[in-house]
Amino acid sequence: MSPKTEFTVEIQDLLARYLRTSDRERWGTEVGAVVSEVLPPLREFVLRGRPIPPGVLRRIEITSDGLVEAGVPRGELADVSRRVAARGAGRLIHRGGGVPRRFVTEICSRVVVAIHDVMWAILGGRAHPPAPAPRRPELREVDGLELRILAMVARGFSTVETAKALHYSRQAVSYHLGRLMARFDAPNRTALVAAAYEHGLLPRGAAGRSRRY
Repeated sequence: MSPKTEFTVEIQDLLARYLRTSDRERWGTEVGAVVSEVLPPLREFVLRGRPIPPGVLRRIEITSDGLVEAGVPRGELADVSRRVAARGAGRLIHRGGGVPRRFVTEICSRVVVAIHDVMWAILGGRAHPPAPAPRRPELREVDGLELRILAMVARGFSTVETAKALHYSRQAVSYHLGRLMARFDAPNRTALVAAAYEHGLLPRGAAGRSRRY
């Protein structure tokens, strides 16, 4: 079963439990349209490192907010999305998606970051403004601490986990993460990780820890 079909089946069950009959068809159609719009850029990010457009995450956020207002618990919506995403990611990583085996670790890190950003949107994260035209940062602008933060973000560490691992405060890590996003014109973590790989700041195929969801 494809991720789209799997998600459709689970979301229809969720809508049946919480929405009136008159609302189910409308929201079912809306969710189907969103899934069709979201899956291609997610796949492009995971397999090729192309950043997820901010508008895609915004679309997820708006639809999630609408479902919650209609009566679907946000936590259950997130749980369904997380389960389907995790199973789909597992199948993608297992098959490799036609990507050379040496890039599997990189794919795993992108999967983690993509799920993080999608969950952030579903759980009501702030809207991301359109990204300005990218510029190439000078590599000397990125110091050793920021390189370690970049590596941990790529492996799926949260801000709190990164702070604990590096023995810095959460505020300090958030500050440096904000500086990195501004420097790379990255509106979210997926775009930041993609830019870091593009500019050679994260070695392709490097070993790393993958988070489980």
